[in-house]
Amino acid sequence: MKMSKMMMTAGLLAGALVSAPGDGLAGSSPEDEVRAAVRAYVAGADAQDTAAVEKTVHPAFRVVASMGGTGEISLMSKADYLKLLDAKKIGGAKRKVTMEWTKQKGNIAFVKAVLDSDAARFDALYTVVRHEGRWVVVEDAVRFDGK
Repeated sequence: MKMSKMMMTAGLLAGALVSAPGDGLAGSSPEDEVRAAVRAYVAGADAQDTAAVEKTVHPAFRVVASMGGTGEISLMSKADYLKLLDAKKIGGAKRKVTMEWTKQKGNIAFVKAVLDSDAARFDALYTVVRHEGRWVVVEDAVRFDGK
């Protein structure tokens, strides 16, 4: 009886240590953590939540955007991106995220993803780096096509 209580307690403690991807605890691979960082970034943008986005991006974050059909390329600093998001000029639409692939080596990773909403499709390549103990997006290179 005493042994089974100890086993149950040990099992509960082990279960508590297995974590959701992205929080850096036991049970999540670096690639899981990278994908979780990208999902958190996208969710913040979709919600137009600048505070949430700020937590998911590197201090040197930037966006490289290609506007489909026009050939126009736009480069945005972190400050400019957050201003547009805060002014509700970008973001605000819930998008379905499909991660096509993730490549991670050491403290850098790349994620190819497709984001779909009713109004647009985004083909994105995210550069994600390990910074101050966590994965953050340093670049969002995206092609935007309206539907």
